[in-house]
Amino acid sequence: MKKQLICSMGLLGTLSGCASFSTFGLARTLNQGAVQGWVAPGGGGGSATTTTPNPNGTSRTQTATLAYPLLEGGVRVGVTDNIELGGKLGFNGITLESKFGLIRSPSMDSGVNLSLAPAVGFIGYGGSSGGTSAFLGALSFHLPVLVGIDFGGHELVLGPRLVDQVVFGGGSSSSGSGSSTINVFYVGGSIGFAIRVSSGVRILPEFAVGIPTVATGDVGPNAKAFNALLFQGGVAFLFGSSNQYDPPTGRNSPLPAGSRTRSTNSVE
Repeated sequence: MKKQLICSMGLLGTLSGCASFSTFGLARTLNQGAVQGWVAPGGGGGSATTTTPNPNGTSRTQTATLAYPLLEGGVRVGVTDNIELGGKLGFNGITLESKFGLIRSPSMDSGVNLSLAPAVGFIGYGGSSGGTSAFLGALSFHLPVLVGIDFGGHELVLGPRLVDQVVFGGGSSSSGSGSSTINVFYVGGSIGFAIRVSSGVRILPEFAVGIPTVATGDVGPNAKAFNALLFQGGVAFLFGSSNQYDPPTGRNSPLPAGSRTRSTNSVE
């Protein structure tokens, strides 16, 4: 009974947004030295079903559904033109992010960008009341593959991804204590469109889904009966330095072909 209670906690924790499937960023990596901040209000929801066999040979099916608000925000920095590091904080917990550009178009006027964006996140809940206490935590490992199609300074972002999430919890009361761990493997993806407002501002609506395909650990003898569909969405506002994605201008700009530098100290 205690393990079933912890399993239910893990199930509800998964639905309440422990695993984030959002990107809220471009497939194109930031220019070296560029800094970008962002905030994204939104929401999510889903449903999950577990089937537990009874000793008499029958089975019991439990279904949990819910919807929830989401709010995320973070900062990103271009380490090089092809490496980006950052982090985000929100209702889904804290996440450390990275992005490695594999293909980068010369400009955002047209072209295709391809990048890998591994990340690791954590969220935890805890509380006690009337002599009963409980804790639920989740550690998530993300591997999105981001494809960006550029045109006119805008970008269509496609983000298929794999997510491995370890949900662990424990509880205690006057009658005893128990703990449990569940490992859930997801497949999912996101689609978004980054609208260029100016060189330093973009608006990015996005929708994402996640499907748990395998659940192991304390999920009972019939792990395949763990069925769920999660969805999340929101609108991100990206802001920062004017050199985030556009080609650099000024003294660091590459000289046009055939041009020659001229010393300011030369004598006519």
